[in-house]
Amino acid sequence: MKRTIIAIVALALSATVLSGCIQDTVKPGDGASISASRTPDASESGSSASSSAAATQTRVAIAYEIGDMNAQSSIALENQMGVAITDIAVKPVSEGAYPEGLLKGQEAWKPGEAVRVHYSGEAIPCDVLITCDDKSYELHGVDLESIEYAQLKLDLNIAYLAFEHDGVAIDTLAEEQVVARAQADEATVQAAQAEAAAQAQAASSEPAA
Repeated sequence: MKRTIIAIVALALSATVLSGCIQDTVKPGDGASISASRTPDASESGSSASSSAAATQTRVAIAYEIGDMNAQSSIALENQMGVAITDIAVKPVSEGAYPEGLLKGQEAWKPGEAVRVHYSGEAIPCDVLITCDDKSYELHGVDLESIEYAQLKLDLNIAYLAFEHDGVAIDTLAEEQVVARAQADEATVQAAQAEAAAQAQAASSEPAA
C-alpha cells in the first residue's frame, strides 16, 4: 500500500515538472507559430506608408494662365528646370513650324512656378519648344491631352516631363535622350557629307598638272 502511494506521488511530481518545462520552452514571442502570425509593428507600417507617399507628386498652385483662353486644350506645367522660361510654344508633330510663343509680352516664367498653358488644336502627339534666356529646348511627341499636371525638368541640356498616370510616376527622359542621340548622329553625318562635298569641289577646281 505504501509503495502504491509513493508511486502515485512520484507520478504527480513528474507531471508537474514536465508541465513547467513546456511552459518555459514555449513562451509568447518565442514560438514559430507566433512569429509567423504577428502583426507588423509601427515602424514597418510607417516605412510602407512613406514609400507610398514618396511616389505621390507634390503639386504647386497655379500662378497664372497663358495662351488662348478660348482654346479647348490646356495643361498645367511646373517649371522645375532651374532657369526662367521666357517663352513656350506648342505644335502638332505633323506641323513643321511652331506658332507664335505663348509668353510674348509677359514676364518670365520663374523656377518653381506652375502655369496653366492653353494651346490650340487637339492633335496628338505634340512638340513643345521651351525658350530660356540663352537657349532653347524641345519636347518631342508628347501626348499632352493625357496629362493633367506635369513638371518641366532638365538633365544635361535635355528637357523632359515628369508626371503621374494612374498613380504611377512617369518621365520622358529616356525618350528625349533617344531623340537627342539621333539628332547628334544626323548632325555628324551631315557634317561629314558637307566636308566631303567641299573636298570634292576643291579637288575639281584645282588646275590640271
